[in-house]
Amino acid sequence: MHDYGHPGLTNDFLIATSDPLAVRYNDRSPLENHHSAAAFSVLRKPELDVLGPLSPSERTSFRKQVRQAQRCVVRLP
Repeated sequence: MHDYGHPGLTNDFLIATSDPLAVRYNDRSPLENHHSAAAFSVLRKPELDVLGPLSPSERTSFRKQVRQAQRCVVRLP
């Protein structure tokens, strides 16, 4: 998931220019939020859904773990 859909710009630049990604994520790590949101959107396609065998609670747990890992990496509040 890391860097999926990366536009080739920094968070600071996106925030300074009020890029739609920065606005969407309230200037809080727009790239990291975009990467995980975009990757999970792709995984919703049946032919790409590697999480398909998981139960709904397991899927929720997995997404939570990804968000927690993301916070650790970028130190989100």
